[in-house]
Amino acid sequence: MQPFNALSLFTSMLKNKVQGEELTALAEHIDDSLNVVEALLSDLVEISRLDNSSEKIEKSHFAIDDLLKPLKNEFSALTEQTGIRFSSQLSHCVVHCDKRMLRRVIQNFLSNAVHYCDDKQGEKSALTNRILLGIRRTKTIIRVEVWDNGPGIALSQQKAIFREFERLEQNREIPGLGLGLAISERIAHLLGLSISVRSTLGKGTCFSIDIPRVNAENSAIIKAKSREKAKLTHSLEALTNNSKDKFFNNIVVLLIDNDELMLTAMASQLIDWGCYVLTAHDQLSCQQKIASTEKVPNIIIADYHLDYGDNGVDLVLSALKIKQWQVPAIIFSADPSESVRQHTSDAEFLFLRKPVKSLALKRLMRQLLK
Repeated sequence: MQPFNALSLFTSMLKNKVQGEELTALAEHIDDSLNVVEALLSDLVEISRLDNSSEKIEKSHFAIDDLLKPLKNEFSALTEQTGIRFSSQLSHCVVHCDKRMLRRVIQNFLSNAVHYCDDKQGEKSALTNRILLGIRRTKTIIRVEVWDNGPGIALSQQKAIFREFERLEQNREIPGLGLGLAISERIAHLLGLSISVRSTLGKGTCFSIDIPRVNAENSAIIKAKSREKAKLTHSLEALTNNSKDKFFNNIVVLLIDNDELMLTAMASQLIDWGCYVLTAHDQLSCQQKIASTEKVPNIIIADYHLDYGDNGVDLVLSALKIKQWQVPAIIFSADPSESVRQHTSDAEFLFLRKPVKSLALKRLMRQLLK
């Protein structure tokens, strides 16, 4: 994940600096491509976690709109580029589920629909490719459906498509590993939800998932909280996109990472915000950097896994002890294991998972330095 994480940070900076519609669009396309590659790698990790039952389930009440609106925006932009007509029917209903995991399932349904529709059939038959994100309601259930008018799936293959690495012949040229539906089925099983598929060859396919619905009284409270959260998120994003935020001017950061590309990317991002950055890649270079300057860091940011079996938590603790500093620290890693998180927590440092996103990093730094 290291090079993709670095590229993601570079692209984030690029998007804030470029001017003109063409360059802005190019930066956004680069960012989209990186997201696809990250998703492929994440699929492999995710299927492993699901098979080993190590995925934590965190169910809560939330408005289904909070989940579907970002997906609608994401896939509206994507389908516009591919000539697919995308439409959606949202709902103000409230459901009880693990929001993150449910989003993954519906996102997989939509991605699958795009793959099926984007097969040049419109050029061959003058048929407009279409995708519909729809909702059906009962008193106890919300059913989210994703329809497409692609080539359809034969009845004999409708079970096979949920197996790992299973891809239909007409989709061989589409990038991917064939894990999306396998992941969706495993998630649904963990959540105790029901997935169904209906398809007719030559006409299209519908994937759907049923989610428990919350009663009307609780729904009103949750919707109000959702609106407040949306306003706060919008404010934070606007603040993050301002690369000249005065809060970070002259803040001294000691940055430690054994990967040169990642070190450069993180340092560039921090400098762009106005920080003064000291960089190191191991314990020796860290000691040398500290000894060569009179500056005391306001915060230390370190990768967990370093060379030669060293780790960022122990390195930071050693530096704090030697210099007698009282400095907060953030540890970041692509390894989300409990042992890494516990080691970080025991040292009273904050943990940030890779790929590091600018908004998340800025939030944590503000939290520690305010």
